[in-house]
Amino acid sequence: DEVPESVNAGPDLAFCDDFEFALDGTIDLPCTGDETAYSWKWSLVSQPENCLVNFDPYAVDPAVTITECENDCGYGEYKFKLTQMNGYYGVGQAFVEVCSDFDEVSVWIFEPVEPNAGIEQVLCDDFTFNLDAVPTVFCNDNYITEGTWTQVGVLPAVATIAYPNDPDSEVSIDITGIDCPYGVYTFMWTEKNG
Repeated sequence: DEVPESVNAGPDLAFCDDFEFALDGTIDLPCTGDETAYSWKWSLVSQPENCLVNFDPYAVDPAVTITECENDCGYGEYKFKLTQMNGYYGVGQAFVEVCSDFDEVSVWIFEPVEPNAGIEQVLCDDFTFNLDAVPTVFCNDNYITEGTWTQVGVLPAVATIAYPNDPDSEVSIDITGIDCPYGVYTFMWTEKNG
């Protein structure tokens, strides 16, 4: 029997806070026509929490729904495997597997970010200060998260953010040659995960 060589579980997928999606598998049809029987099956290889993962294992492109996760934290990587088996139908029409191959796909579900730039600050003649963002606390820490400070709008003077990825970064404002460096300085804290 022919070994299936092009079984494909599809591209890796990534979603933000979406627990319903479809897998995109393809199978290798045997070249021997009616003489070779074939079958396929999806299986769940791993998941970040103990969740209820519902899908039809015998559909090539099954819809997946994830519910009822322990600790209410189903975010992270889910790994699925698509296996194709080639063989024949034996006694009593039972499928007899002779050759098989598989491919795996990772599906990442990321938590939504909730950036918080901290409270507004009012300073008196102070041109060096610290920002005070409150980073999002994620229930799952098995992926990369990053926050970044940027300046927003027109500033009265040049502001330098010492460490743009530090939620508590120091900011210094260069008032050299500026007649009136006073006014509103706006900074934005942006978060992303992936």
